[in-house]
Amino acid sequence: MISLIAIDLDDTLIAPDLHIPDENLTAIRLAIKSGVKVVIATARGWAGAKRFYDRMGLSTPIILSSGASTVDGQTGAVIRRSYLPLSFARDVVTFADEQQIALRVYVGSEVWNNFDYDPSNGKNKTIEIHVENLVQKLVEAPFQIFVKGEREAKLILERFGSEGDGYRCRHHVYADGIPELNILHPRSTKQDALADLCAAFDVPREQVMALGDSKNDLGMIAWAGIGVAMSWADDAVKEAADWVLADGTARLTQDPDAEVAEAIFHHVLQQPKTEFAG
Repeated sequence: MISLIAIDLDDTLIAPDLHIPDENLTAIRLAIKSGVKVVIATARGWAGAKRFYDRMGLSTPIILSSGASTVDGQTGAVIRRSYLPLSFARDVVTFADEQQIALRVYVGSEVWNNFDYDPSNGKNKTIEIHVENLVQKLVEAPFQIFVKGEREAKLILERFGSEGDGYRCRHHVYADGIPELNILHPRSTKQDALADLCAAFDVPREQVMALGDSKNDLGMIAWAGIGVAMSWADDAVKEAADWVLADGTARLTQDPDAEVAEAIFHHVLQQPKTEFAG
């Protein structure tokens, strides 16, 4: 019996064009109606996840920033957060300023940029808050630092390594092919955040289904009672999963982007999708 479903957003629940397939929404609403808790677990921040949360009609907490933060889904109030060592964060900002590396630094409820452009899309991307002399003003430990770019990621990794005391650099390459680094506390993982949330809900891992496609989903997929990898997932994620969705036409859903629905119909609702048409 599945009591809780944890779902990654980008390229899992959400199609590449950023819409939620109708079949995914239908399956999620039927699961909720049957008493199952549905939890978003995403690398996105609060603003980026909230619109999908509202579209799904959820009332559960949201796991954000790849597990660095868990918040109340209705209010955004922090439930769980793991922080980077302040001295380390200041060292990263100092080095980034010297090397002209644009950063996002997540402090409290704000996102600070060390330059007047964003690492995701250079000068074409509107920034949230530009903080001049950021290292001097950084007196509160952040919970995440974000870097994007092949040169930028390489320099950060050469200087600080992939992990150290109180931090870990998680390297990802998504659909655009540009390397990204999320610098987080070692316990800032989707797996740790999900395990803590399930403990609070008194839901054993055997009653959890986790779905995802990328390396930051691997831990929670391996931890859950049923770990599900999308057909397009990274090979390491597929190896960690209990069930890998099949790419092709022999499916429970009509929309090729509705693999979340297929997993819910199969493992949670345990009835053919056709019985829920309309």
